This record gives sequence, structure tokens and C-alpha cells, in this order.
Amino acid sequence: MSFLTYFSSPSAGDVSPDVLSAPWDIIIAVDNSVSMGTENAALEQNLYPSLVQPLEDAGMDPQVIVIGDFGTNTAELCFENPLGAIPFGACAFNPPEPANTPNFKHYSVRNLSFDTWCNMFKTFDGAIVDEFFQQPAGWSAWLRPNAFKQIIILTDDRIECTFRMGVLSDSPVTSTTAAEAAGADFDAVLLALSPEQFGTATERRYMLHALVGVNTSGARPGGLRLPSDPLAISSTCAAASRAGGGYQAAARLTQGLRFSSCEVQNQFDVFFGTMIEHPRIFSDSLETP
Repeated sequence: MSFLTYFSSPSAGDVSPDVLSAPWDIIIAVDNSVSMGTENAALEQNLYPSLVQPLEDAGMDPQVIVIGDFGTNTAELCFENPLGAIPFGACAFNPPEPANTPNFKHYSVRNLSFDTWCNMFKTFDGAIVDEFFQQPAGWSAWLRPNAFKQIIILTDDRIECTFRMGVLSDSPVTSTTAAEAAGADFDAVLLALSPEQFGTATERRYMLHALVGVNTSGARPGGLRLPSDPLAISSTCAAASRAGGGYQAAARLTQGLRFSSCEVQNQFDVFFGTMIEHPRIFSDSLETP
């Protein structure tokens, strides 16, 4: 049963101009299945120097909220100083828990191949509790009402999970119709969780960016796809299980970016750099000539 049975259908492409003027809450939901070891290690290494530090240098006041399994085993996540408060180099010595800062929060939950989106919803208000009980009210308690939300999904697979009374799925995975329905479902559920934080269907206060198993064939230089580019769900990149059609559709719907998870090890700086510049390009495209 579709989520749209319970939530009103959104309209496409309406994003608040706050994307340029407001501070950013950057919410990163990460797949912790074993196949994600390389991708997640690249996220740990590149998140601060390629995204957070440039935003800080530009006076953007970013706050990062990571939703994913804390630890040092394959595909687990451990963020050191200068992003997290764990001393630089100490993740190699198995620290006992995440160490947050005023501008970095880690909500530890294990996300597997199909359930990253639903776990993002379930942890919003603490229905799934942070493994270290650092925020019993859910990661929503860390959100800033004045901040524009930049959501990043990092996974190499598809969507098949349940939330409340509905199923979120982009199966069959080669169906454009199924992908677009899943993207619309995600948007409707997120907006219903908190219009104050995420906006409305006529003025969204968030963008979603999909780092998924999409093939780079036909993509722009560096493997990027912009909202105007069509869905690419017929084939995956070499190290991925699925092309993530539902994630791609949600990115297009909210004017976000798409990038191949197979490319992030060597090109996270390309994606993050474009993510920083993209809101300005998007805003300019809305101006009347």
C-alpha cells in the first residue's frame, strides 16, 4: 500500500529561497551493509575538508547530523576531530561511543541495504533509539528551525521497508513509474513529519541528494546528474547492487543532485563542491530574465 494513501500528494520543484540565505542542517543517512565499506570510509575522510570546512569558511554555519552505525568495523562510521570530538587518530583504537560537538551530531543506528529511508523516519522522533542514548527524543531534537535542510542518502541498493501503515518501495527496480512513486512517497512523509522543519509541497525547506549505485554512463563530467537530467535506473555501477531509482526520483523532485556511489572514493570533492554551488545555480535558474 502506497504512503500516498495516508499523506497528500506533493507538487514538484518548489524549493524555498532560504536555501541561499539560511544556515544549513546537513542530514546524512548512511547504509551500513558490508558492501559499503569503501564508500563509508571515503565519507569519513572527505566530509569535513570537502564540505563542512568550505561552508564554515564561507560563513554558512553548517550543522551535520549523521544517521548511521557508529564503530570502526567495515561500513561503520567514526568521525574524528575536527568534525567530531573524538581526537584525531583515535578511531583506530575503538572509542566507546560517538563524541558530538555543537555542530556535529551522530545518531547511531544500523541501516541495512533496503531500510535506510525508513530508519531515517523512525529515528526522527526516537521510535528507534540511538544506540548510545545520546538523544532519546530522536535526531529531530537537533534540528534548527531557521536552517535549510540538505539531506544526503549514501547507499548502493534499493528501497523496500515499512513505516507506520505503509510500504516504501521502488520495486520493480527498472520501473520509472515505481521510482517516481517512491520519491513522491518519501517527500510526502517527510513533509508530514514536520512542516516547520522541512516546509510544504509548495515551498520545501529541504533538498535531497542521492549518492547511489547509478551508472556513470551518460552522466555529466565527474559522474554528476542534475535535476533536469532523466532518471538512470536501467543499470548500476560496478560495485553497487541497484541504481537506487527511488532515491534518484526524490532528488529530482526536490531539485537535488545525484552521484554514483562507485565514484565517491576518488571524487567526493567533486560532489561536495557541486553541492555547495548548486543552490546558487538553482536559485539563478528561477530568476526572470
